[in-house]
Parts: sequence; C-alpha cells; structure tokens
Amino acid sequence: MSSFLIKNALLYDPVKVGIRDIIVSEGRIAAIAPDLDLSWPGLETFDAGGASLVPGFIDEHVHVTGGGGEGGQQTRAPELRVEEAVSCGDTTVVGVLGADTVSRSVVSLPAKVRALQNEGISAWMWTSNYAYPPTSLTGSVKLDLYSIPECLGVKIAMAECRASFISLEEMMRLAAEAWEGGRLAGKRGILHVHVGTLGGAFGMFEQAVKRGLPIEHFLPTHCARDFDAAVAFAKAGGRVDFTTDRPTEAAQAVLRALDRGVKGDRISLSTDGHGALPVYDERGALKALDTLDIGNNLRAFKLLARELGLERALPFITSNVSDTLMIPKGRVRIGWDADFCILDDSYEPVSVVARGRFVKKDGVVTVKGLYS
Repeated sequence: MSSFLIKNALLYDPVKVGIRDIIVSEGRIAAIAPDLDLSWPGLETFDAGGASLVPGFIDEHVHVTGGGGEGGQQTRAPELRVEEAVSCGDTTVVGVLGADTVSRSVVSLPAKVRALQNEGISAWMWTSNYAYPPTSLTGSVKLDLYSIPECLGVKIAMAECRASFISLEEMMRLAAEAWEGGRLAGKRGILHVHVGTLGGAFGMFEQAVKRGLPIEHFLPTHCARDFDAAVAFAKAGGRVDFTTDRPTEAAQAVLRALDRGVKGDRISLSTDGHGALPVYDERGALKALDTLDIGNNLRAFKLLARELGLERALPFITSNVSDTLMIPKGRVRIGWDADFCILDDSYEPVSVVARGRFVKKDGVVTVKGLYS
C-alpha cells in the first residue's frame, strides 16, 4: 500500500484543529503536524489548498443487501454498490436487514459486508432483522457478537405493524444477551431498534433501564416518528438516531432536539439506504417503489453545517456514531485508519480516502465494484 502526503489541509477532528499536513502510510495516519517537510522516492503529495479535511462519514443503518420485498419478489431493492458510498463521503457503513425475513438471509449479510471491505471501505453489521425470536448466524445473538468480528449487535422492530410485538421481558432478554455478548467480545453490544409509528417503544426502554439494563445498550433509529419520547430518552442519557429519508425534515428534527435541550453528542444520522421507498398515488394506492438514497446523510449534514457550522454538524455522522458503536473510526488520529474527506466550500466531499487509499479524487470516484 502506497504512502502519500496531504499538504495544507484545514483539519477538523471533528473539532477544528487548524492547518495541518498529514502523512498516510500502509493504510493508516502516520503523522499530523504543521509544515511537514518530507520527501522520498515515490511519495505522492496532494495539496489540499486550505480546504477542510474531516473524518470519513459513517452510516450506521444501510440495507447493503437491499431492502423491500413486501410487494412481491419483484419489489426487492438492489444491493449497495461501493461507488455509491464513497461518492457521498461514506468510508464506513453498518449493514442491516429489514422486514423481508424470508428471502433476505442473514447469511448474505456478512458476505456483503466483507465484499465491501474487500472493495475498499469499512463495514460492520447488525444480526437478525425485524422479527423476534431473532434470526442469527450461529443460533445465538451472544455467539454472533462473540464469534463474528463484524457483528456489533442485534436488530429488532418495535412499535411497528410488521414487527413481532415483542413483550418487555422478551426485549430485555434480547438486550441483555447483546450486552453480554458484547462484554465477552470487547464490543458495546447494542440492541438496535427500528422504531415504528405505533408508539410505546421508548416507554419500554425506560422500564428496562429502571430494571437495570444500561441505557447505552439501546440504539433506536427512525426517532422522528416518536419525537417527544425520543427527546426524553436522549435527555435521560440515551442516544437517538434520525433517519434522513427526507433530509430537510431530518435536519429540522436535529435542530428541534437541540432546542429542546438534547446534548449534541446524543444525536446521530443514518439513511436507511437501499431500503424500499413506496410511492403512492392520490388515492393512497401503491404506485411505484424506489430505493432510499445513501446520499441523504450528506444532504442533511450540509443543511446542518450551514445552520450550526461545520464543527457542530460533523459529529452527527462521524464521532457520535463511532463512540456509540465503539469502533476506531470517526476521527482523524495518528495510528488510526486513514479515513477522511476533503470538502469544498459547499461541504461536498470532492476527495475521499478510505483505509489509506483515494477512492474519490478531485470529484471523480476511483473505486469500482467488480460488476460495475
């Protein structure tokens, strides 16, 4: 793997650091300092020209194998392509399964996750899908967390008409199993919850915490669907994830949560990318299906950066996510993977480095999947 030098970058880590030079070697960040004066045969130099250099973006909820399928087999959404991810600055994704608990096999999920790794980005996964009892790879959520390096926790759907209407005791057992598997594997061990529109999920989280389960092991997503309850959960110390399927509304939800007193480090964004997006006619009948765009995090982030400033907006798709997941991402640090984006004045990632390799350079995606 080659080495290269980034000159004259305005570094955000995601806290603003200032103008720095960065050496990347063997996929990792080897040095960060002002005015590095280094040269050796074959060392490529890239002048950032004072542009902002920020951590690579993380999307913690992506249907990497494709979502959908609920309108018949022809409605299954396509898989994520690596070019889509890097185009919008994503250097890390976390794969998830959805409502199709029959044809979308849990075995295919680590296969796709590892394919994305082989193509040049970082990827993890949530085991299982909407349903309870969980569908695991090993027959045990605890053992999935322990034996599968990419597994960070287990997914379940709650407050959702397509879910299994899990009881409090069942949810607590599942969260406890994820917690125990995480402890044994040196991971957080998370119950990742698709929150539907029926209400009541956050009340169950509150009861579970009162009965002894640590709040940090719950990670609800689609939190704008039960906004007031999500705000209360976050103010009690929980973490909430807002889905950017509608970027403007997601950005507004973040701003409203901040105005209501939620601390910024409790909030993250994710796209639900490659999930199926139904399109209805004026009578409410299903007319068409589209896939949710993995670029929507970037769109919401740009709105927030214009409103809050770059430094305050970056953690929602970088360090807040990595801190929640306990993965060594989301920051630009010596010894860490070289995952970062160079942004133009509109916050567009014009160049992207993932695991020490340019995957997008000067606006051109330079990595392609095998079948692209």
